[in-house]
Amino acid sequence: MLVVSTGDLMMFGISAVALIVLAYVIQKTRLGRALRAVSFDRDTAQLMGIDSTRIIQLAFVISGILAGIAGVFLGIKYTLYPTLGSLVVKGFIASVIGGLGSLTGAVIGALLLGILETLLLAALGSGYSTIAVFAVMLVFLLIRPQGIAGSNVQEKA
Repeated sequence: MLVVSTGDLMMFGISAVALIVLAYVIQKTRLGRALRAVSFDRDTAQLMGIDSTRIIQLAFVISGILAGIAGVFLGIKYTLYPTLGSLVVKGFIASVIGGLGSLTGAVIGALLLGILETLLLAALGSGYSTIAVFAVMLVFLLIRPQGIAGSNVQEKA
């Protein structure tokens, strides 16, 4: 039997809307085009007339807004305690599995990590499931370091 609380559904809905808005901004607006250009090659973007410093600042503002939304959800769902920051590690693992630099990959990685962790919690218990999740991340780093939907990225000087 599947039990989902109203609060969880509300958080899912708001997260889905935020994700759709983010995807729209990145793919369909001038700001998104500028963000992609600066992330690909900052110098060339500046030559094309893009104020890369301003775009980088806007990227930090957008990430701060999304982090604020996530923080509110954590405050609603969990009791706040000092080690709550360990959930950030799960976000990192999801981005490694999905592929850094890919919004679609991040969503796929998060869903796979959630399903995997739920199955491992039921099978192994809470102590071993964390170890198994880290092992899966290491396997991904060894076999496919760019993640599921990521691409090979060059190191920029």
